[in-house]
Amino acid sequence: DMNGDGRPEIFAGYSMYNTTDRRLMVYALQDGRLTERYTDTYTHIVIDKFSTIRRDDLLLFRINASERQTTVRLLSMEEDEIVERGAASLDGKIVEFGQSIHTSFSRTVRGIYQDCIKDATTTITELLIWDGKQLTAPLYDPSSNINSLSARESGLPCMDIDGDGEIEWPQSSRMPGYETTPTEQMQLWLTDWYAWDMEISMPVKKLTNIMNVSDGYYLEIPDDWRGQVTAHYEADERTLVLQYVDHGVLADEFAAFRVASSGASSKRGSFIFIASDGATRYEVWYDSDHVWKPTMEILRSIFKICTVK
Repeated sequence: DMNGDGRPEIFAGYSMYNTTDRRLMVYALQDGRLTERYTDTYTHIVIDKFSTIRRDDLLLFRINASERQTTVRLLSMEEDEIVERGAASLDGKIVEFGQSIHTSFSRTVRGIYQDCIKDATTTITELLIWDGKQLTAPLYDPSSNINSLSARESGLPCMDIDGDGEIEWPQSSRMPGYETTPTEQMQLWLTDWYAWDMEISMPVKKLTNIMNVSDGYYLEIPDDWRGQVTAHYEADERTLVLQYVDHGVLADEFAAFRVASSGASSKRGSFIFIASDGATRYEVWYDSDHVWKPTMEILRSIFKICTVK
């Protein structure tokens, strides 16, 4: 409903032969007949109440691969005419768009987090902010035509990782032991999660974790563990193992987390219940005599249930 009259407009999009562009047609029902109100080309479209809570807006994304340009335009309806309210440039190497998440920074400032794919190994998140006057993309660097602030190899999407109502985007790095592992092979990532702080107009780090997407949880990693702990996943037992790194050399494992397996035996000995989300129970094993000095209190504090949708 672009004009707020209580009657929805119809958006019809279709692919065009031999091009990545799509064609958008906007129709309105007037006097019992469909009337064309607008037409344009696009690569990706988001429809949301972005500039006002009373009516829907269009965000039209378009990739110009030959010129390495990616643009987005904010379109609204004013006096029954669709007009451009603002435009912004995005990373020029985007090839595909993923999920979009709407967010509000205040009553008047709204945003869209848009996941994007640059190539087979690189995902980014672009942030679009409408402050009532202009559309901006603060993570994009116009001098280099790229967004490096949210680039990651892990492919993880942006989300509200800590449940505080804010959307965070991930930046992932290889953990010790994975330096030569091909990206397409199974590996666990050390992931820093960032949110946009409107007061300082900068990203701020919220937490660092190891995601276990398969089993619906993550381990929140303290800063002083970085470089001294790595992890691997044993798929046959659905077990994530933490391992000590001693001066750059992989050493003994000191803890392991798994989906409860009805008392199934393990080479590590007994597992202890640690948490449940109602449908799934989780267990932990740890070596209390290890030099890393793990305790149940520490392991409970880092274990967080998080289902990635």
